[in-house]
Amino acid sequence: MTKIIHILPHNLEDFMAGGYENFDHHSVRFIERVNTFWKMKHGEQIEQELWILTTNAKMKEFFHTKGFRVRLFPVSLALPLPLEISFSLLKAVWREKKEKGTIWHLHSYYLFMNDLISVLLAFKKAKFVVHHRGGGPSWTSKAFLYTIYHYVFGLRLTLRLAQCVFVQNHDEERRLKNFLKLKNHKVMYFPNTVSEKYIRENQGTLYRGSEGNNTKMIVAGRIEKILFSSGLEAIDHVLSQHDRFSLEVVGLKRNIEELEKLSSKYQNRIQLTGWLGRTELLDRLRNSNIFFHINNKDEGSPMALIEAQSQGLPAIGFDIDGVRDIIRHGYNGFLIKDIHELDHIIDKISDDSKLLKTMSEHSRRNIKEYFIDEIYFPHLIHIYSSL
Repeated sequence: MTKIIHILPHNLEDFMAGGYENFDHHSVRFIERVNTFWKMKHGEQIEQELWILTTNAKMKEFFHTKGFRVRLFPVSLALPLPLEISFSLLKAVWREKKEKGTIWHLHSYYLFMNDLISVLLAFKKAKFVVHHRGGGPSWTSKAFLYTIYHYVFGLRLTLRLAQCVFVQNHDEERRLKNFLKLKNHKVMYFPNTVSEKYIRENQGTLYRGSEGNNTKMIVAGRIEKILFSSGLEAIDHVLSQHDRFSLEVVGLKRNIEELEKLSSKYQNRIQLTGWLGRTELLDRLRNSNIFFHINNKDEGSPMALIEAQSQGLPAIGFDIDGVRDIIRHGYNGFLIKDIHELDHIIDKISDDSKLLKTMSEHSRRNIKEYFIDEIYFPHLIHIYSSL
């Protein structure tokens, strides 16, 4: 029987909201969809495990409510990302018996641990694929040296040892093929996706329209990670220059003093909302007018943006890796170079009452044509089967 071991060498507690047994994360949804499409093709369940890091020394393993086993490995060297090291995870990879039906799936995120794990798996002659979820090189002072290491050495090693490499946006796909000289057949474009059943139907009621003079903008995702790049400045700019706009920020796991100051400054025009499950989030999206993707640093394939578009939300986002694959400027949203371009776009939206309604339908259509599970997961199952 085939068994897939997913490895995400990232600290679980960094992105977990809720309890361990029911944490909701892209890895959980990914495993769910693998099981669904495997069963469709082969008529049987597939055994899957998720191996992940933890700061909770008491937790060793548990079964997720979705039915798969989660093994937790303590962080040995609490270095800043992407340098976290877990010797126990490396030891477990080495000791895992080589079974004929076992496939390893590494979710990379530019993490140094994946380079080490790849070498171990290659030495064992184990079959593995790499899901390259990064958003491109970073040239900040903090990440400069690691970026050089990663593109000059780390990626060349890891990706050439793997049987297949999945990339989340077209910019990174071109970099891997042109700079790292990976063969075309080895690289598969695989963005984040949603199930077709979650795409909002009924075209006639897609766009809810503004209520009176209020246009509701919504921001969602791992908010703490992106607010301090451009987010706070962008939010302040929109609300200070455009009285008719209000904002909801969804995804907060803790209080952020700077956001609370903005909330006080604009009184009832900012709503701060905690982490929501998928159903609640989709409901909030449907009851908004525009999605604002406020990160201005390259991304892989932002899930919150895809979910927003699936509910018929036009989007505004920075013209960066990952985002430019999803937002088609002037069709289903707007791409901006800096926050000062927001004024022109908001004026355009305000002056054209039909524009957002048209973009709403285009947003839903864009997801249905290019970002649904049913397009990509059958190819993934084929690759698993071939291994």
